[in-house]
Amino acid sequence: MTTLEPGRRFRVTVTVKESAPAGKMRETIRLRTSHERHPLIQIPVNTQVRERVYSFPDAIVLGVIDTATLKSQPQQVAFLSQSVMVYQKTERTFRSRWRPMCRFSGSQRGKRV
Repeated sequence: MTTLEPGRRFRVTVTVKESAPAGKMRETIRLRTSHERHPLIQIPVNTQVRERVYSFPDAIVLGVIDTATLKSQPQQVAFLSQSVMVYQKTERTFRSRWRPMCRFSGSQRGKRV
């Protein structure tokens, strides 16, 4: 903690250790003060340490898809896409391949897909 104005303003710096495991964490900083009405200040701290290679967003949610609406308004299909970016923390080059983990079925111009 750094004093900016003695007795009035302070800067609290939060640093995550390099050895911290990947994932989301929530902790609380508890500061004791000399203020009689506020002897304790609690500051929620949310951190997210990413893996070496990660995506953003980390999940895709398309919601409920009404097939009747898609049949009557095929232009709505354009709204059912979402982009995902894949990042790497280091400077090394990497490649990725997409392997679908789920199956989609339906028809496209009379053909089963």
